Formats: sequence, C-alpha cells, structure tokens
Amino acid sequence: MPEQQVGLLGGPMNKRALLFGAPGDAITLIVGNEANSTTFSIHKSLLCYTSTYFQNACKSERLKPEVKVIELPVDRPEVIRGMVYWMYYDELGITAKQFDHHTVFDGSRDIMDTKWGLWAQLYVLGDKYDLPQLRNHVMDVIVDQYIESNCQSPLGIVPYVYENTNSPDDPLRMFLVDVTKVFATRATIMANKNMFHAEFLFELTMAFADARRHLHFDDDDAADVDFCNRFHVHNIGDPICGDLRQPFVVDEPER
Repeated sequence: MPEQQVGLLGGPMNKRALLFGAPGDAITLIVGNEANSTTFSIHKSLLCYTSTYFQNACKSERLKPEVKVIELPVDRPEVIRGMVYWMYYDELGITAKQFDHHTVFDGSRDIMDTKWGLWAQLYVLGDKYDLPQLRNHVMDVIVDQYIESNCQSPLGIVPYVYENTNSPDDPLRMFLVDVTKVFATRATIMANKNMFHAEFLFELTMAFADARRHLHFDDDDAADVDFCNRFHVHNIGDPICGDLRQPFVVDEPER
C-alpha cells in the first residue's frame, strides 16, 4: 500500500493519486519583470498541496477565479522551473550544461549559473515559499555531488547563501563551514578569498574554537612541533632550535 502523505489542503493525500485523478485547474506563474518574463503552468491543487505560501496566495481574496495568475517578479525563471519540476516529480532537474560545469573556481562564468548556484537558489526559494522538503532534497544533492566531485568545495556560493539566510544554524551554512574547516586547501581558500562573507568567517572561526583545535607547546616538544621553522627567522644553514627560551627575571638593584 503506497505511503500516504499529509496534504496541506487538509487530510491524508497521496500526490500521485492527486495527479492521476482530477488535479483541477491550472495556475499561471509569471516570473520576472514585464519586459522579460517567463510563464509556467502548474495545477492549482498541486501548488497548494506542496506549499502553504502558495496555498494562501490561491485564496479567493488574493486570487480572482477568472484570473488564475500569480506574479513572481523578483525570481529567476530557471529557478522557478526547477521548483515546478520538483513539485511534479520529487526530483531536482538540472540541464546538462549546468551539471557538466564541474570547476567552480575558474571564473569562466557566474557561479550562480552552475549547478551549485542553481541548488543554492532553490534552497533559498524553499525557505521563501515554505517548501521544507525542497530544502532537504537540495541538501541531499549538494552533499552527494560534493562527495562525487572528490570534495570540491563550492565556496563560490558563500556570498549568496549568507546574504539570503539568517541563522548560523541554517543547514547549508553549517555544511559550507564544515567542509571548509575540514577539507579546504590553501589553494581553494586563496581562489575564493574575495568571496568570503564576514559572517561566514566568524562562523568558521567559531567552528575551529568549538573543535578545540589549538597548538599546545612545552619545552620538551618544541622541536617536535617544528616550532623553530614556523616561528623563528634564521639564515639558511643555521641549526634548528631545540628548546624554547625562557624569560629571565632580573632583580632590580636596591637604591
């Protein structure tokens, strides 16, 4: 017996049964400004079933029955296309051009036009239009593709994510902090140094503090931690210092 989902319209509802039966009228989403807009059609029942935001937008006092149009002037068509596709198929669709763009550090095009950028925008859209399951699916594909790309950290999306989320407990923020803390190389950090958001740097610093990653020195292991090479300045060929110099307390002469 197929699993029953709790629909936003009230009562148990299976989305496949909804679509297989009589999904009802369609709603037109007009995306973008008037000069350059794109339209998408989606069944009203599915739109309301998936999102409380759109359920409220479809109420009679906000949407006249004879119009059946919802305007989304500030959204990008490719992101709404991804949302509509997900609403029908429970999958995150992506074009081959976006998916095949593996390198996110070469500057060849806008990071937001890559797979990482699309997923970041869908993630933010999920919060904007009350689609928590969309956000969960986005996190799944980001983690999956991060692993598949041999831990290629998508740090290029940091500015967008931090400008469009609010909490340090946000899952995508925590993911970006975690992968940077554990896997980011010096080359990766240098390539993205101009993209680091102040809040990201703060949360990354706090993550290191929480992990209690700090150096501990004593006189016996100064050489073991390569203290001399890291913190002293010497000429080539000078011997390595094996001991830490101690302060000498001088007795003040009597006057």
